[in-house]
Amino acid sequence: MVIGRSDEQHQELLLMTNKGEWKEKPTMAVGLAGYLKDDDVNAALAEIKQEFERDGMEVKYVGFNNDKIEINASY
Repeated sequence: MVIGRSDEQHQELLLMTNKGEWKEKPTMAVGLAGYLKDDDVNAALAEIKQEFERDGMEVKYVGFNNDKIEINASY
């Protein structure tokens, strides 16, 4: 068992799950797969920032760099 910070695991779960998948908070999640064919990347970035902040993270940066999402956020 590894003990340490779980920020990245929480971020991944928020990104990959869809709204309605969290029993305790049915409106929480980004559902990033739904944005894959969308031309509006700003909508995806705004959703990521909003959901991370709702989960209690301080978001310093969310953006794209070389077709990869970069996130600087922590609890």
